[in-house]
Amino acid sequence: MLNSFANKNVLLLQGPLGPFFKRFAKDLEQQGATVTKVNFCGGDTFFFRGKNVVKYRDTLYNWPAFLKQLIQTHQITTICLLGDCRPYHIRAKTVASELGIEFYSFEEGYLRPNFITLEKDGVNGHSLMPRDPQFYLDAMMEPKKNIRPVGSSFWIGTMYTTLYYVSIALTLWRYPHYVHHRTSSVIHHALCWVRGFFRKIYFSLIEKKYLKELTTKWSENYFLFPLQVHNDYQFRHAKYEKIEDCIEEVFDSFSREAPKSNMLVVKHHPADRPYKDYTKLIRYLATKYQMQDRVLYVHDLHLPTLLQHARGTVLMNSTVGLSSIHHQTAVKVLGNSVYNMQGLTHQGSMKSFWEDPGTPDMTVYKHFRGWIEHNNQFNGNFSKRLQGTPYKTGVVWEK
Repeated sequence: MLNSFANKNVLLLQGPLGPFFKRFAKDLEQQGATVTKVNFCGGDTFFFRGKNVVKYRDTLYNWPAFLKQLIQTHQITTICLLGDCRPYHIRAKTVASELGIEFYSFEEGYLRPNFITLEKDGVNGHSLMPRDPQFYLDAMMEPKKNIRPVGSSFWIGTMYTTLYYVSIALTLWRYPHYVHHRTSSVIHHALCWVRGFFRKIYFSLIEKKYLKELTTKWSENYFLFPLQVHNDYQFRHAKYEKIEDCIEEVFDSFSREAPKSNMLVVKHHPADRPYKDYTKLIRYLATKYQMQDRVLYVHDLHLPTLLQHARGTVLMNSTVGLSSIHHQTAVKVLGNSVYNMQGLTHQGSMKSFWEDPGTPDMTVYKHFRGWIEHNNQFNGNFSKRLQGTPYKTGVVWEK
């Protein structure tokens, strides 16, 4: 993969929180690429310094004109960034398209937890990947063997996140016009993560009894509904303005159209634990749709086990869908995802899904997984480096 950037002039915009882009720049330079980095805030500057850094302190409105001049001055051929829906990055993609510049976007892996995504032209709903299963069957690509496990990266990721937001707070005066894609208040994040720590302990204690019931009494008699993070940019690829709208639609449909013997298990997203709790909303909706005895809201139950015993999984466009397919559990996608296609997901209505979810075609899944592993999924992690690779990022870049 890295040889695609050989001898090119690469511009890096915002990347993962932490030193990943600094390390990625070194990997690119080993390929003969010339790298320029734009820093938009103190968090960017904390993790990426050097003579090849340009600091942007002007307004978001003036950013496209600045970028065009920067591309001309440095003869940029390629732009790389994380998250193609961020305010600066949306505008950068438009500029890249106008000027014929290559555009690559990183994202968390479509396959979790041992992969990251690097895709040309856009990711998720912006991905140009074919939605035709025959394409992947014809490609005949097998999943890779000997994938290296990353292991837990939670604490190192937490440290990088803390350092990033503290750096933003301490240097606000130097970047007065900076627009962050999410709230950047250090106090807000600190208080939320303290709350999240205690919530994790609390829910892990009170939810122990549920897993046994779901794997015995309710096995294959419940549908799993994993939630998105409340401010996930995936909402740009769906019809919902907020997660609450998606939750209510699922409750409404389930109450009217799902077999009365089935239950709906709503699973909170672990990354959203510090910020949101939908207990009151779910209690209200369960009462509104008269399904109080058919809904269970959980936070920290083991996801693979839940998928193995579920009758089906309904979600907006989360990568949990691929994990569900991996466990041969049917999936209904309510948004726009790269894997939403005949053979992998249920293509009928919500009513038909509740009545007969079907099963994924594992041959299609095998070749779909093989294709993305060889084309846009790379064994590694943004926070934690794999040992034994020749690259500074610790990512296995070879296709």
